[in-house]
Amino acid sequence: MNQPSAQTDPSASDLHLPELPSRHSLGVKLMIYVILVISVTGLILGTVGYLVASRVVRDQIHRRLSTVVADRSEMVLSYIAQQKERAELVASRTQLRRYLARHARGGLQPHELVQSTKPILLDAQKSTPEFLTISIVSPMGTVLTSTDDTEVGKDLSAQGEFQIGLKDSHLGGPFQVGEAFQAWLASPLPAFEGRFLGVAMVRVSVDALHRILTRNRGFEGTNQVLIGRFVICESS
Repeated sequence: MNQPSAQTDPSASDLHLPELPSRHSLGVKLMIYVILVISVTGLILGTVGYLVASRVVRDQIHRRLSTVVADRSEMVLSYIAQQKERAELVASRTQLRRYLARHARGGLQPHELVQSTKPILLDAQKSTPEFLTISIVSPMGTVLTSTDDTEVGKDLSAQGEFQIGLKDSHLGGPFQVGEAFQAWLASPLPAFEGRFLGVAMVRVSVDALHRILTRNRGFEGTNQVLIGRFVICESS
């Protein structure tokens, strides 16, 4: 008696089960993932740290510069106020204005005015070493008398400091003469017997002002402000 032959599923030979990944492959992938996570996290933390540190450095520099600027501004304003006050003291000298009033009325000739007022101006100059020359200028801009005889008769009507000095005390911008720094200081003379007499014009040394503006206090002795490794400000 013949045995029936076993029937086989024709698709069984074509069925392949997926191979499970080996432990080694899983470990490699896990390591790559961990490295990526650590790298991205480190990059984010580094960027945030850099931004925070940069902001802190900028804030510190800003506060320091603000302190230096406020300090310099106060010294400059104090210096200017002091010079203007000194010029006003010259302009307010009673005897000087009395001679000028007599001259304005025709009571003194030009050379007599110079002879009478020059000692007064020299005395004022001697009391303030920064005053290089002191001149009295008429309301029309002509130098009537001066500590420097070569200045007498000059026309200063177009000079900016004189124009401002007709109304208020004023220290003009500095200019360099050789290695020194000078400026014009102007102050109107108070009226005498109801008459406006002119303007006191002083050529003054402002080397002290130059030292205030170029002193290196607040810049660690180098007069430089540093951010990182880059010099962003340096005085000559």
